[in-house]
Amino acid sequence: MSRRLVTAVAGVVTAPVERVWPLLRRQLPATEGGEHFLAHQGGWWYRGEWTVTAWPRSPTSREAPRA
Repeated sequence: MSRRLVTAVAGVVTAPVERVWPLLRRQLPATEGGEHFLAHQGGWWYRGEWTVTAWPRSPTSREAPRA
């Protein structure tokens, strides 16, 4: 069975990773995890993945990252 990406969303949160990561961990039901990575498998058809990384540009930059 091949896997196909249905949708991808990316954005910039103007806050340090150290503040965002604990909040995200509390809000998402993770079945897998690592350093700044969470995944949730919801049955055979759904998988959500979240990654938090530092944005290398200035906090006022509005250019969105490319997914």
